[in-house]
Amino acid sequence: MELKTYRLSGSAVLDHIRTDSFKKARLSVTLTLPADSNDLAAMSLVLPISMRATEKYSDFATLCRRCDDLYAADIGDTGAIRGKYTVLGLRAAMLCNRYVTDADRENGVDITDGVMELMSQIILHPRLSERDIENEKANQINRIKARVNDSFGFAVRRLREVMQKGEPCIMEAQETISRIEALTRESLEEYRSRLLRDARVEFFYCGPESGERIGELIEKHFAPLLGSDAGELPVPAARLACEGRSVTEEGEYTQSNLLLGFCTGVRLCDAEFYAAELMNEIYGEGSTSKLFLNVREKRSLCYFCASDYDEVTGILTVGCGIDADTWDEAQAEILAQLAEMAKGNISDEELENAKQSIYSDCREAEDHPEDYEEFSRMARTFGGPVTIEEYREGIAGVTAEQISAVAQKTRLDTVYFLRGTLEGEDEE
Repeated sequence: MELKTYRLSGSAVLDHIRTDSFKKARLSVTLTLPADSNDLAAMSLVLPISMRATEKYSDFATLCRRCDDLYAADIGDTGAIRGKYTVLGLRAAMLCNRYVTDADRENGVDITDGVMELMSQIILHPRLSERDIENEKANQINRIKARVNDSFGFAVRRLREVMQKGEPCIMEAQETISRIEALTRESLEEYRSRLLRDARVEFFYCGPESGERIGELIEKHFAPLLGSDAGELPVPAARLACEGRSVTEEGEYTQSNLLLGFCTGVRLCDAEFYAAELMNEIYGEGSTSKLFLNVREKRSLCYFCASDYDEVTGILTVGCGIDADTWDEAQAEILAQLAEMAKGNISDEELENAKQSIYSDCREAEDHPEDYEEFSRMARTFGGPVTIEEYREGIAGVTAEQISAVAQKTRLDTVYFLRGTLEGEDEE
C-alpha cells in the first residue's frame, strides 16, 4: 500500500491510500491541539457526548439507525494525549460502495458520502443536552474509579502522575473527577468551539475511492473545519531533568508492582531514535529480552518484567509484578541489566533477534491501514520516519555501539512501588 498526502484548505491534510484489498474502507478525522490541564476533563467528554445526538439525528437511537442504514457502518471516538498535545477524533469502518446492492445503488445509496455526513454532524452539529452530559460524566467517573481494579495499570498511571507532575498532560485521578463534576454545558461548548477553531485537522482514508473524490466529500461536509490555519505544531522537548524520586503506596492487591521511570533524552525526531527503539527491544521487550531472561527466568524475582519506550517524551518505563519482599533485589537487577547494555554487553544474537522482532512488527503493520495513518500523523507532529519502510531501514542500520551510547545517557528518574496488602492471602 502507498500513502499519498493531499493538502486541503487551510492547514488541513488528507492522508490517502487507494486500495481494493479490503472489503471495508477506513476513514478518520483527527483534531490536534496543545494540551492544557484545564481542558483535560472537557477533552475526555466532548466527543462521547457529541455522539449521543446531533441537530439532524435527535437521539442516540436515531444515530444508530442511520449507521444501520449505511450497511452497519461503525463510528467511534478516539482520544489520547501524546506528549504535550491532545489528539481527538472519529474513526469509521464502512462497507465499500461496490458491495451495495443494485437496488440501493439505483436509489442513490452512497456509503462513503453518508458516513462523512454522519461524522460531520457529530463533530460540527452536536446537541449537548444536560441529560446526556450528566450521563456521560457519570460514565467517565465510573471508568476512572474502576481503574484501581487493575493493579499494574493503576501503578503505570501513578508512575506517570508522579514523574510528570505539573506537566499540562498530567492530572491525578481525584482532581480529574472533580473537574469532570464541575463541567457545565457552557464550558463544554466553549472548549468545543476552541477545538474546532484552533486544532490542526487531519483526515485519513483507506479504500477504493480516489483521493480527489474523498477530498471533494471533505470539502462538502467539513468545510467549517477547513478555514483556519493552525500552523506548525512545535515538537515538544525530551524530558531531561531527573528527580531521583522514590514513592511507595499501598493497595488491596494480592501482588505488588514495581515501576521505574527513566529519561533517555531521545525522541522520535532525534538521530538516536532507532537505537533507542532497539535498546528497549533488547532490554525489556518479549521473551528474549535481558529483563525477562535475567530478572524473571534466571533469578525468579518477579512474575513478569518488561520495558516500554515512549518515543514522544523519551521516557522509558520498566514494570514488574513482584512479591513485596523482593523489591530491592528486583530493582537492583533491573538497573544491572541496563548497566550491562551501557558497557556494550550486547551480543550479535541479541541485536539480530531484536531487529527481526521489529521487522516482524513492520510486516504485520503493512496489513493495517491504521498503522500507515499513525506513521504519517506522528511524523507531522513529532518528526521521525514518515513510512513503515523508512522505519525499517532506520532500524537496519543501527549498531550495538549506538545502542550502548543511548543506554549510557539513560538516567533513572522515579521509582514507584505499589505494595499489595493482600499478598499471600490466596496461598495454601
